[in-house]
Amino acid sequence: MIGGTPWTNADDVYSHQKLDNNRYNAGLSLVYNKNKLSLSGAFQRQSRNNKGVGIIDPYIYQDSENSVSGYPGMYYVLDGEGTRPKWYTNLMGSAGIRYDFNENSVVKASYQYSKRTSGRKANYKYDAYFSEQSNGDPIEGTLQQIFNHNDIYRDGWFSNFSVDYRQKVSEQTNWTTSFIYESSDLDQTIDNKEFAYDGERYYNDDTPDFHSFQSDKTPLNAYRFVFDYHRDFDNGSALDFGIQPQWVRLDGEFVYDTIIGNNYWGDPDIESYDNNIDLKRDVYAAYVDFNGTRGKLDYALGLRMEYTDQLMTVASTEYFE
Repeated sequence: MIGGTPWTNADDVYSHQKLDNNRYNAGLSLVYNKNKLSLSGAFQRQSRNNKGVGIIDPYIYQDSENSVSGYPGMYYVLDGEGTRPKWYTNLMGSAGIRYDFNENSVVKASYQYSKRTSGRKANYKYDAYFSEQSNGDPIEGTLQQIFNHNDIYRDGWFSNFSVDYRQKVSEQTNWTTSFIYESSDLDQTIDNKEFAYDGERYYNDDTPDFHSFQSDKTPLNAYRFVFDYHRDFDNGSALDFGIQPQWVRLDGEFVYDTIIGNNYWGDPDIESYDNNIDLKRDVYAAYVDFNGTRGKLDYALGLRMEYTDQLMTVASTEYFE
């Protein structure tokens, strides 16, 4: 599939970034069966761009007693507009195998992997000024024009591996067991820059007046085991019981830093925003369900027991202070 609106493609007025709504999708799947063996595989790719326009009008009231702006009781207004293009690309592949040993037992295994890259740019030009009203005119001498360029990038992959086995004991009884392993790794960066704007272009290209950068990284590993026993009775009732333990491990790293007009990274007051987390969660669950019929009444009884052991370690708590 190919789509888009090429007649609307253009360049951003301020950054000259190309803007479009192009979209591309493609997929392929294969299945092979012979005797007791079944094989399958699939691949898919999706790509989409999205033009966007932002109109922004926030304001910040300056406290009449505690303001340090020099304009107590006034409003700091940011009147802005610009483009906000977004895009993402998604790749996914999967493979599976099934083998029937006989009519009573079958084993299946599958693997899936997907990777996604997405992002968003913002190219905003602001008129920044102080005013007596939130929607009023600028106070003389306070008007500044600012070009704000910020990028958000997200990259991540996810994988899933599972094995399932089903055993038919009799016409009324069977049991199944499954093991699932999941893993993922998500990264994000936000790069935010502000430049002075002279009405035609922004200057100080190499040294923005303000520059902040933040990133986070959150890899995850999870395991799950399932065992289920099912029994049908001659009177139409049925019994199920099983266990479902699972284990989750997640690490997180968060970094934040700024430059304020002097090429100096690492303001000590900002370091408290850096952090790391370590999450461990173990869940042990068991259940039993009974379904039956008495006359015109259908009923179901169930009991689930669950024990959870969770610990999250946070490296820094300075932000609470």
